[in-house]
Amino acid sequence: METKIGDLFAVKLKRRDAYFTAQILSAQMGLVALVLDGFTSVPPSLKEAAKLKPFYFDHHFWERGEFYLGTDEILDAKPVFIGNAASICEPSECVSLQSIEQIYMQLAWNELPKDIRAKFKSARKKKLEISQPQSREFYADLARKNPFCYEIKSKIWDENLKDFLGATPMMTQLELNCVGKSLDISRTRLQQLVLHASGTEEITLNGSLWRLAINGDTSRLKSVRCPFDGELLSVQLELNGGEFCIRGLEKLRDLRIFSQRGEYIDLACVAASFPNLREIFINAQGGTLKNIDALAKFKHLKDVWLSDVYGFERFPTRAQLPHLKRLWLWSAPKSACEAARAQFKDIENFAVRQPRSKQWLAANLNNPLRGWDGREGVSAATAKKAMKAYIDAHKKLSALEAKPARDELKTEKTEILKEFIAVFNAIDAKHSIDTMEREEIWEAFCKLAELAAVDAKAQDAIWETNAEF
Repeated sequence: METKIGDLFAVKLKRRDAYFTAQILSAQMGLVALVLDGFTSVPPSLKEAAKLKPFYFDHHFWERGEFYLGTDEILDAKPVFIGNAASICEPSECVSLQSIEQIYMQLAWNELPKDIRAKFKSARKKKLEISQPQSREFYADLARKNPFCYEIKSKIWDENLKDFLGATPMMTQLELNCVGKSLDISRTRLQQLVLHASGTEEITLNGSLWRLAINGDTSRLKSVRCPFDGELLSVQLELNGGEFCIRGLEKLRDLRIFSQRGEYIDLACVAASFPNLREIFINAQGGTLKNIDALAKFKHLKDVWLSDVYGFERFPTRAQLPHLKRLWLWSAPKSACEAARAQFKDIENFAVRQPRSKQWLAANLNNPLRGWDGREGVSAATAKKAMKAYIDAHKKLSALEAKPARDELKTEKTEILKEFIAVFNAIDAKHSIDTMEREEIWEAFCKLAELAAVDAKAQDAIWETNAEF
């Protein structure tokens, strides 16, 4: 469907069983859709739509402004064309695009007490933490003392916490560390749930949740009961195992998967559980991908991003993925990158970064600093020094493990760890190590400290005493 300036569309808000109206406008970035402040049970007439004012966006920490969507998102929602009218307003020079999900969040925000909304941005807020079962009186007092808090972290799940969440619309985010075989949040107002699952078999969601993150072993999770079969949900899985088969999310469109070195992700399992994906992001963090050809089973796939993932040499063809608009391959096998480039180099958004040859993988796959090689902003010389620092330290510590125990061994190991840190002190003097790089160096240091059998207290002391970046 072609759009032009002034076009008015009605789009169904499925969670609310209502329509919102949007008008196509011309902005500096191109055509955008301005959301209008009119929510109706049926699409408005052209005369009614042309009189609407902009819908404003200011929930939580957002500064007040007009609400804009990308035209692709409007068209993907199968809108009803109302007609064409004069532009209701002129977009500012800097337009920030939101998502339809943000409309739901704004509407829920607008239903909160006015004094809460007015004072929220300047009020003191903290994440509430629950470590043991509490009484109803405790939760009532918690709500009175913390009227602006919207997120909670809990090690327990019981009826009192469930009732508190159901009665407190301000509480929209939950991180849950302890769950039995089943979890039911259907009576809550939660919008985001992070679940550390191990042994959970069944989850029942509410109608307002838009983001579900599950960490840990998902092999026992068999069913997720969700309104609209997951169509309006975004799911993130942080896997500790490769196999899973989940019922109930057959219409899921957006999936993110994180794995780790030594684990694998089976795309055949993914396709069996989520056959209607539009977007898939996988960061295997050095893990492997099985059944790459199963990508072709996603008949509506538009967006694929594979990062730090290995174990495959080919890639599906253009004919197998006819709707693909974006394909990013970052640190993936070189042969698969070349196959993908031959098929998809002329799509709307295609990028290959850090293609890895078999020789490179053989030498560097176990190196936690492998991501420095080819990274934008990191010179080849700096990446080489960083990766070599880990390789050298690992070799030295491994060699010491084979030697008989003696008093001087602990000192030798400590000196090797210090030498490793010193390499990065020197790099920082020229390169200026950023936060992400510092975290990667720390991860590498922890692996070396574990190999050196250094306890946590000594490990922290060595780092704090010697790291200057």
